[in-house]
Amino acid sequence: MIEVRTVPVFALDLDLEAPGLHYKFELGSEAKRLSVGPGIVDILVAFLKQQPLPQSLENYTTKLKVADGAGAIHIMPAGTAPSGEYWRLLSQVNWYEIFYGKQPTGVPFFLDLKERIRASYNPDFLLIDARTGITEMGGIATTLLPDSVVCLALASVEHLEGLRAVTLSPHAGRGRCGCVAGTRFYFVIASEAKQSSPRRVFWIASSRSLLSGRPLRAGPVGSSQ
Repeated sequence: MIEVRTVPVFALDLDLEAPGLHYKFELGSEAKRLSVGPGIVDILVAFLKQQPLPQSLENYTTKLKVADGAGAIHIMPAGTAPSGEYWRLLSQVNWYEIFYGKQPTGVPFFLDLKERIRASYNPDFLLIDARTGITEMGGIATTLLPDSVVCLALASVEHLEGLRAVTLSPHAGRGRCGCVAGTRFYFVIASEAKQSSPRRVFWIASSRSLLSGRPLRAGPVGSSQ
């Protein structure tokens, strides 16, 4: 876990179809709900309309209240979800066109945004919340922007097969998108099995097999397939 008490952190919500990163910081029923305003979708849509990226990102970020002496935490939300205006803006983005069209602008846009975040906030950590599956946003979040990718999954064949597909896909596209090789992948496989149970041993072995490209072997009785 990242120690955020003494270092600055910037969190970016790229789970555009189910945005909600700001909810994760509402700690307890007494916590004040974070108000969200314009975010990355607003910046992207304006950019696609030939407007330059904003000189300041202040209007697109929220600063969390932290204890005295703690490192700052800034959040850039996806936008004003769940408002109708947010979904209207998101529907204007043609992902294929901006990444694979005649004049693809997606990669320069996200690299420029990352650099502006660095220049404006100089965070020790840039955290990116992205949706699951092989999508345009998933590709940006796993190939273009990060130095490290943390993959979360449940102990099931469905999750592990999907996880393998996601983790293999960046390597195939890395040369085309201009990403730097060497991204580190970390896997967190959640299981309710007891520490030394055959089921837990089975899923540890299965996770290693699937993620290395080997077929899944038969499991013990009671293992979730």
